This record gives sequence, structure tokens and C-alpha cells, in this order.
Amino acid sequence: MNQKTIRKVIVGLHILSLVLVGILFLLRRIETNEGIALALSILLIVGILTDVGFLIAYFRLSKELESDLSRSQVELLQQQLQSNEDKLNALQSQINPHFLYNTLEMIREMALEHDDAELSRMISSLSLMFRYSMDFSNTVVPLEHELAQVRRYMRLQQNRFPDRFELNIIRECDEDDFQNVTIPKFSVQPLVENAVMHGFHNMRTGCVLNLRMSVFGDTFKIAVEDNGKGIDPEEVQKMNQTIRFGKTERDEGSVHNGIGLHNIYSRLRLYFGEQVSMYVYSSVGIGTIVTIDFPIKKNV
Repeated sequence: MNQKTIRKVIVGLHILSLVLVGILFLLRRIETNEGIALALSILLIVGILTDVGFLIAYFRLSKELESDLSRSQVELLQQQLQSNEDKLNALQSQINPHFLYNTLEMIREMALEHDDAELSRMISSLSLMFRYSMDFSNTVVPLEHELAQVRRYMRLQQNRFPDRFELNIIRECDEDDFQNVTIPKFSVQPLVENAVMHGFHNMRTGCVLNLRMSVFGDTFKIAVEDNGKGIDPEEVQKMNQTIRFGKTERDEGSVHNGIGLHNIYSRLRLYFGEQVSMYVYSSVGIGTIVTIDFPIKKNV
């Protein structure tokens, strides 16, 4: 029974009680049958007790409704505060990159003023890399855009360690096939970064990185090849398992845990479907190859 119904019942009982009181008063004045008067008195008492019961229920329900209303108001206020905080964070996330872009551009101009063209180019590469990573409007890009990010990353590494790294981008496919390839952002650059950070660890010279692209029918293949230290067969097996199935029971401290590769594979699979594949091949002392195979999607 809701609050409105209880209120109607209470009003009706009040009216009934007043009517009974009036009737009893009249009966007393005209000295009518005592039995009738007694019956009406009992009815009046029952009505009053019922009225009291409904009043208690009414006030209890009112208190619960007030409590629910208060709780709803608190929740609404919390939602409004969270919404305002989210808006503030969104604005802040726009301001921070904009501030960094301007700061990097200012440093680049200062480098040019001091005739340091090499430093200016490095800052320009860093700024473009940051813009690429912070542009959330496009999650899928032409492969050429991803390769440009790879070039910028390797240019920074080569400037940092002169004569240490060599990057070769090898296209074993027609230009038309290459131009038709789109891919989720950061599908290739992290593989290159893994080679630099892990494959070439403790190598001071002769670090050769080949990024090879080829076509087999309707399948496009990307291979990131390094001549680094290589990986143990057992670790390679675990990495390939993690790429496909995610976290496995093993030492999480391993540098070759494969979690980053699984993230790349998961994004590729969301875009290309089940036809995508990704594998690691490696030999200790010879190097490592990471391959990605996926169906060619035509640009429309």
C-alpha cells in the first residue's frame, strides 16, 4: 500500500470517527437504546485504533520515503560531482598535450637559434611521436603512418647512440598492396621498441633491425627481424602461448613475458578477426623475428 492510499484511508477513518462521535452524542441526548450506543461505541474505538495503526504506518512510510529521497539526492549529487570531475579531467587532458606541444616547439626554436640543427630534429621527432600517440580520433591508420612513427623512434635512438642501430624497411610487395593496408595504431612500433630494449640489450654496435613487408594472396605479412641475442626456446614457447591466450602461470619477472605482444594481438584480432596470426621465432645468439599476418582490408 502506497503513501497516497494510506492517506485516503486515514482521512476516511477521521470522518467516520467524527460521524460516530456525533451519533453517540445525539443518542445520549435522546436517551435511546443502550445496546445501540454500546455497539456504536465499540465501533468508534475500533475505528480510532485502526486510525492510529494507519497513522503509524503513514509516518513510518513517510520516514522511509524521506530517507530514500535523501539517499537519492546524495547519489545525484555524487553523480554530478563525478560528472564535473570527468569534464575537468577531459579538459585537463587536452590542456596538458597542448602545453607540451608548445613547450617542445619553443625548445626546438631555441635549438635552431643556437645553430643546433640535430637537436632541433630530435625535438621535432619527439613532438610528432607525442602527437601521434595522443591523437585518439583515429585508432586505425594507414600502415605508412605507423612506419613513420617507427622511423621517428629509431631516429631518436640513432641520435642517442650513433653508429649503434641500423633500420631497414623492406617492401617485398606492390605499391598498391602497400597503400591498401590499414592497421591499428601501435601495432608495429612496440615490436621495434622490444627489439631495441631487449633484443639489442648489451650490444654496443652492429644492431640491425629489418622491418619486412610482403603479400601472399590476400594476406599481408609484417616481420620485425633483429640480429640480437635471441631468446631461449622455452621462453619462445611461453611467449607464443601468451600472445594467443593471455596471462599464463610463470615468472612474471621475465623480460619476455609476452603480455605486451598479447595486447597487440588482441587489438589486431578485434580489427581483422580470427584470420590474424602473430608468432615469435628466435634462436639464441642469432636473433628474433616477430611476424604478423592479417587479411588486406581495402580502403574505401
